[in-house]
Amino acid sequence: MVLAAGTEEVAIARGRLREIIQQRALVLAEPKKEFTLASGERSRFYFNMKKVTMERDSAGLIVTCILPILPAGVDQVGGLETGAVPIIEALVIHPAGPRHGFFVRKREKEHGLKEKIEGNFDPEQASIIVDDVTTTGDSVMERESGGSARIQQLGIPYRAVFSLSDFKI
Repeated sequence: MVLAAGTEEVAIARGRLREIIQQRALVLAEPKKEFTLASGERSRFYFNMKKVTMERDSAGLIVTCILPILPAGVDQVGGLETGAVPIIEALVIHPAGPRHGFFVRKREKEHGLKEKIEGNFDPEQASIIVDDVTTTGDSVMERESGGSARIQQLGIPYRAVFSLSDFKI
């Protein structure tokens, strides 16, 4: 069972995390330039979330924001390399988080056990999938704009800590 933080604690954590993302992760393109996103789309802004997810205090804020929205009873969390990995680790380390974590490689390893899924994954158990940013939903859907809508259309529950409108762009 997930022990959710109080509503006020989550609101404070969410506000602080939004500020950190705005300051550290949101990168605006230079005039007349654009970024190419993982989806192949072009954008005037980019969220470099590793600057946030790979830092202790921010990771704690992320966990505080995610734990209350996790479905009860789901004890394994995973996602794609590399964006999801620090979030998975932060959730698994937390005493109230899922006990098991895994990540999915873009390509099967060519050495060792040649695994595509690394960590503790049981295909017979329900999983929570996390990612640092969702644009089109392609990454989470194994490379299938409107990521949350696309995922929900497939009947998969989708929860986000933030949406684009939460940031000053």
